[in-house]
Amino acid sequence: MNAVKNCLVVLAAAVALASCSADPNKSSAGQATLTVTPGSVAIRAGTTAEVFATAQDPLGGAVGGSFTISNPTPTLFTAVIDTGYTPVSGGGHVDTRTRIVVTALTAGDGSFTITGTGGAKTIAVRIAPDSLNGNITLSKSTLAEIDTFTATLPAGVRFTSGTTVGIYHQATSADSALFSPVLVGISADSETATVAVGPNSGGRVRFDGIANISTPTITYPVRGGTILSSPTLDTSGTDVTTPLVVHVTLNVTHPAVLDTVTATAPAGWLFTPATTVHLYKGPTVNDSSDGQAQPVIIGPSADSTTFKFLPGPSGHGQARFTHMVLKSNPAFAYAAVRSIDTLTVAALSTVGAVAYVRADSFPDTTVTVTLPAGFKFTPDSRATMPGKSSPITVGVAADSSSISLLLTPGTNAPVAFSGIVYHDFTGLAFTANNSVNVAAAVPDLGGDDPFAGPAIYSPTLGAGVLVGGFWDQLTFQNNGADNVIGDGDEQWYFITLTEAGDVTFTADWTGAGGDLDMFIVDGGFTSILSQDGATTAHPESATISPSAANTSYYVGITNSSGTVTGALGLQISIAP
Repeated sequence: MNAVKNCLVVLAAAVALASCSADPNKSSAGQATLTVTPGSVAIRAGTTAEVFATAQDPLGGAVGGSFTISNPTPTLFTAVIDTGYTPVSGGGHVDTRTRIVVTALTAGDGSFTITGTGGAKTIAVRIAPDSLNGNITLSKSTLAEIDTFTATLPAGVRFTSGTTVGIYHQATSADSALFSPVLVGISADSETATVAVGPNSGGRVRFDGIANISTPTITYPVRGGTILSSPTLDTSGTDVTTPLVVHVTLNVTHPAVLDTVTATAPAGWLFTPATTVHLYKGPTVNDSSDGQAQPVIIGPSADSTTFKFLPGPSGHGQARFTHMVLKSNPAFAYAAVRSIDTLTVAALSTVGAVAYVRADSFPDTTVTVTLPAGFKFTPDSRATMPGKSSPITVGVAADSSSISLLLTPGTNAPVAFSGIVYHDFTGLAFTANNSVNVAAAVPDLGGDDPFAGPAIYSPTLGAGVLVGGFWDQLTFQNNGADNVIGDGDEQWYFITLTEAGDVTFTADWTGAGGDLDMFIVDGGFTSILSQDGATTAHPESATISPSAANTSYYVGITNSSGTVTGALGLQISIAP
């Protein structure tokens, strides 16, 4: 009996084994699950992506299977099973994992279905346009001087509220149009846009702020493949034989200094309140030739067809006017147009007279430089002489026509000035008409004892301009690393400021060596209010802000390194 039972068990096992051997995939396939990686595809037109399909048993193991592709969105892409994927040594392929290659043809949103062992899955495909050669359809490519065209995006792609437009003639170049194109409007379905263009528009249209309908908040740029062209206008005003030449005309070509020049815009063009003008001797903006000063702008006429300005003295070149617009379409961005004529402006003599006077409040010889009629000094005026240190300003006339200086010791040269004003012209420079021989020796003012140093008052110099200063001998006993206050080797000055305001002390020296440091100490000699000694560069400066007039301070100078020679100059400037 037991033998019979054993035989039945063996027989049952054999039957079960025979049953499994007859169809090894049957029971596994019935319980398999289809897994697709990735679950969606996002690529640009003209590129490819890979999708992998696998059938898995309930325990996650791969099982053999077969797969097919169906329902790919027409014209957007192709999806093909790679039959050569995972080759084996004897040929063929392993059927537990299948690769599908997706090739994007044009922009848009679509999908395809993978069906096989374990079920079926639909894979979404999002295709962005080729950023350098997008599938944008233009209503026209050859444009008139002032024209519009419409641009239509591929299916599934939309313009957005953030869309902007430009025209480019190379992959990375800037907008190549004379006038930047204007986005006139976008259709209700956001599939088309109307663009207005001006002359000199050659290249591809590029839109920024494009999005797929499936991901409307993710935007990107796209450039069309069609080449646009519009008539070329010569705005340099050099080729009068060109039918489309555009240039500004001038009422005079050889104006005197302070003569007003009137410019007339070409027909159909207007100046704007933002228009500027400069003279150029060559074709690029690097060839500026405004002369001794930049032009003074008077402005456009009421109808914006004319523009008045004062060209700078000694200016020579074509007048180039910026920020001009087309009367027929002022929405276009600004363009620059040159004059056909060349301006040659008379020169302005900028030679000053020099006289000597004695300043009783300072023990140095003061030189007063008087400007020619019409010229004025300004708070930005600067005096220079050859050498390490500039002259010290100690006075400016009430009418700003002259300036008093303590010239740099040991120099013999004319004084040069910058920041001069002549009527409405600013930034002029000139050199005095004769040299001044300045002795190298200067008085010995400062002392090692701060309480025995000279008492100096800063003068009030008219129109709220407060300046003063002096030259002194450098008398440090121990040149080198010595920037310790109170060791008896400093130069101290007790200075009373006659006005409140921001006060800047500037210390400079005529020699090449040394590294002077400066300290501003309160009148009670209890605390340092400001100091400068970070670098060896000329000069050193420190600023304080007294709130009341007739406030006194100690100014101390030390030498922190090297051997210092020459004379020390201290300039005091107050901005009320």
